[in-house]
Amino acid sequence: MAGEQIFPRLGIAVPPPWFYQLRANRFGTMATTWLLGNFFQSMLQSSGAFEVYCNGELVFSKLKENRFPGELELKDLVARKISNPAVVDGLGASSWS
Repeated sequence: MAGEQIFPRLGIAVPPPWFYQLRANRFGTMATTWLLGNFFQSMLQSSGAFEVYCNGELVFSKLKENRFPGELELKDLVARKISNPAVVDGLGASSWS
């Protein structure tokens, strides 16, 4: 998605040869990426192991809830943990005043 500009930012002056092969076959590259993404998503969902932590505290566990959270639900759960006034920085003072 970033094209050739990503490689100099990663410290690689010249893109590797495989990049040009992927770029020459864009449709095949995107189709393969989509299929592999779906495969890995299915594999990870079937494992049953999905937990979200925020500041070292458990926010959501699929094993406890027996379901996956929705995008908005997960966003709200994390936002509540971040905006919680009990969250403190390394000095012990409240991060949110």
